[in-house]
Amino acid sequence: MHVGWCPPDAVLLRSRYVTRVHTLPAFSPTSDAWKRAFVELCQRERFDLVIPTNDPTIIPLQEHRRDVEPYAKIYLLNDRAFEVGYDKLEELRGLQPGRRPRAEDQDPADPRRSGRRAARLPAAPSS
Repeated sequence: MHVGWCPPDAVLLRSRYVTRVHTLPAFSPTSDAWKRAFVELCQRERFDLVIPTNDPTIIPLQEHRRDVEPYAKIYLLNDRAFEVGYDKLEELRGLQPGRRPRAEDQDPADPRRSGRRAARLPAAPSS
């Protein structure tokens, strides 16, 4: 197993399954160096699957998926699941005990905000 974007003191690095550690530039909203380095790594190593495991890696890869997916199979959420899962206001609405969706929570002009939200989320990742 190869790992990247991992802090040098992470316990994961002591795993017997880690065969290689890649040092990559951290995400920056003002530089594409992280993306270029990731794409180059994927082209060079030809990974079977890339699995981001924390928000600092999931969010940039999710938001730039169109740029990086041609170079590796990356385990990411579909766009709607990501939008709901990472939208803190949506999360708060969903976590409030006893809170039911109300009409004023819905924007009828936005089809993504329909009351059929659960039907739009897959039960398992799709390929």
